[in-house]
Amino acid sequence: MRISKLTDFFDRHPIIILSGLFIACMVLTVFQLERMQREMIRTASIEQAAHYSEAISIFRNIYTSEITGRVKDHGIEITHDYADRDAAIPLPATMSMLLGNAIADTDSGGAARLYSNYPFPWRTEEGGPQDPFEVAALEALEANPTEPYIEILDTDNGQVVRYATANVMAQGCVDCHNAHPDSPLKNWEVGDVRGAMSVTIPVNAVVTTSRRWAQNIILLVGSLSLLALVAAWTVLHKKRLDNTDLEARVEQRTSQLRASESELRQAKQAAEDASRLKDEFLANMSHELRTPLMAIIANSQLLQQRGYSPEATQQKLKVVESSGDHLLSIINDILDISKMEAGKFEINPILIDVHSVCRESLDFVQATAIKKNLRIRYFLDPQVKAIVADPLRLRQSLINLLSNAVKFTPEGGQVGLNVQATNEGIAKFMVWDTGIGMKEEDLKHLFKPFQQLDGGLARQFEGTGLGLSLVKHMAEMHGGAVQVVSKYQHGSSFTMELPWQYGLELPSEKSAAFAMSTSLGGGQNGVPGQGYQANSSTPIQEEPAEYAPLSIPRPPEENAPLILVVDDNESNTDVLSEFAELWGYRSKTASSGEECLAYAQSIRPSLIVLDIQMPGMDGFETMSRLQQIPATSRIPIICVTGLAMKEDEAKIMASGAHGYLPKPIDMNKLKQFIGEIIGPANPRFN
Repeated sequence: MRISKLTDFFDRHPIIILSGLFIACMVLTVFQLERMQREMIRTASIEQAAHYSEAISIFRNIYTSEITGRVKDHGIEITHDYADRDAAIPLPATMSMLLGNAIADTDSGGAARLYSNYPFPWRTEEGGPQDPFEVAALEALEANPTEPYIEILDTDNGQVVRYATANVMAQGCVDCHNAHPDSPLKNWEVGDVRGAMSVTIPVNAVVTTSRRWAQNIILLVGSLSLLALVAAWTVLHKKRLDNTDLEARVEQRTSQLRASESELRQAKQAAEDASRLKDEFLANMSHELRTPLMAIIANSQLLQQRGYSPEATQQKLKVVESSGDHLLSIINDILDISKMEAGKFEINPILIDVHSVCRESLDFVQATAIKKNLRIRYFLDPQVKAIVADPLRLRQSLINLLSNAVKFTPEGGQVGLNVQATNEGIAKFMVWDTGIGMKEEDLKHLFKPFQQLDGGLARQFEGTGLGLSLVKHMAEMHGGAVQVVSKYQHGSSFTMELPWQYGLELPSEKSAAFAMSTSLGGGQNGVPGQGYQANSSTPIQEEPAEYAPLSIPRPPEENAPLILVVDDNESNTDVLSEFAELWGYRSKTASSGEECLAYAQSIRPSLIVLDIQMPGMDGFETMSRLQQIPATSRIPIICVTGLAMKEDEAKIMASGAHGYLPKPIDMNKLKQFIGEIIGPANPRFN
């Protein structure tokens, strides 16, 4: 993040940064040159002083070896006071001091001096060390005669280099000094430090020269840096323009890739959702079709295999009729959806009696509402007497909405149908309930065909997921619409809005207006003249027919194997239980996975016949829990289900089932499975 911010700042302010770099570069250059200059001045000054000192030493050695040695033989005296005598020349030391004085008198500013801790008497005042440097030099040279002693000192006239070397006694000098009557010491030896030769060189000239070079170097470096700065800015500016263009293209390409990636993700998700919905729909549809088929086929087989009283026979025929009607309703819904998607769905609008259609729709759900102790409310606006609509499709839509309201409302709740006119020429058919309601995010899936909000194997409510889609399409075919309002755990209301004209009446209809608000449910009828009362009819009285049972049933033996039948559909548990007892087994029924677990541990059945698609705990979870309980883990299980695909059978058998039968069940096959697993029982007939 920090590097990114610096990069962004550099991109926005390249001139500021380059200028700062230029200034920093120049400061570093000046600093480095200053350091180099000091080092160069010191080195150059020391070298110059060393050359002076070496030159004087060479001169002194040559003077000693080449001159003094020869003139002695010619009677010329070598003495310090040579000036006062006719035939005399200066001593080598004196000659060296004369040379130093001559150098000091020149414009070079240099000086040379010969001094010692043991000067001759005639040099007592000026021959010894005169300042701290000369004292320190003598001490250092006596300790290490081979190394010069150097200091750079500040004076009133500027810096100077003082360079001192040891004056070491040679063989010729030792004899002379030891023999001289005025010598301060008489015990000199070869190699002793007699004194020091000090050369003083001013550094002003070196400083001037080095500063001139430094100025030239700074000027050169500054010019080159400025040129580099201009070149860098030009390159960066061009790069910035290129980067801006590149960023725009990258951003455009990235946006395109993101859009493509998003489209691919959406397409993939849509395909996965479609596949999942297809699988759920096929599984649910298989269950919805096979469950009533099982009731029809199983009850028909029972009626064929044994005799029943007229009342029992009538009851089983009612189950067959109800299952057939349910099956026909499902098939009709599928056909309607197919027509819808093929664009062949048609309506036949005519002038119809609104109250009659509403009454017939309420009649259809009355029995289920009474069974659940639901209170049904009905209100009809007196203005809405007739409407132009397809009576079959309007009745089908209201029945779908009312059936859903009854199905999703818990016992003791309320369901209502309100018909209200508006000033805009709209008749609103509102079906409401106090049921479980829906979450906000689920509302967008309501009217999609083949889709249910509760779509898994453990779904609590049955249905194909086609009803609301048909309601919406039929309302739109009439030129209307469907609105929905729902609050989770508080209820829902679905409103069909259809075009309506004020004053429409059937030719034979009386003009008396009526408004109704009635309660139906819990076994109570409405009050005549104040509300709606469901149709009631007197049962047909029939003379009892002669009845001769085919055989006389006897109860299963007390020690007969016990079979636990588990299915959320009461008709299925009843018929399977009856067949089990018909084959000589004892039976017990359960309507959920939870009941199955409780009964399996308490009564220890010999075998369990288990449905897969049940609300709450489905068959797979029930099997898994049974296998985890030591007391029930060995109980064999035969699964019966509306899941009829090959992969369904493989999945069920892999989950631990001992047998698999798709609905509608082949009872002979079930009997064979039971006999193979727990053995046959004595039949119930003599």
